[in-house]
Amino acid sequence: MDITISQARVLLVLAKNDGVSIDFLANKTNIGKSSITKSVKILAKKEFLTKEIDPDDNRKKIIKITSKGKEIQKFAFKTNEEIENKLNLQIGEKEMADLKIKLEELIILIDS
Repeated sequence: MDITISQARVLLVLAKNDGVSIDFLANKTNIGKSSITKSVKILAKKEFLTKEIDPDDNRKKIIKITSKGKEIQKFAFKTNEEIENKLNLQIGEKEMADLKIKLEELIILIDS
C-alpha cells in the first residue's frame, strides 16, 4: 500500500471522525502537528483525502476522506483485525493489551 504508520493512523482516525482539523488529528493520534501535516499532505497527493478551507476560520483546513481513501481504510481495518486475532490467540488478551500500549509508545518515539 506504500503508506507509513502515521499515515495509516490518520486514515483510521478519519474513519470515525471525517471532516476534522489537523489539530484534532494530532490530538487523536498522539502524533506531532508537523508530522500530521506532512502525512496529510502526502495522503492528499495520493488522493486518499482532501483538504478544504474551514468555513468558520479561513486559516484552518478541514480534512476529509475520499472514496479512494475509504478503500485503503477497509484494507487497513481487515489487515489489522487479522493480525490482532492471530496475536490474541497466541499470546492472550492481557499480553495483547500490554503489547498495544508498548507499540503506541514506540510509534510516538518514531514519529517524534
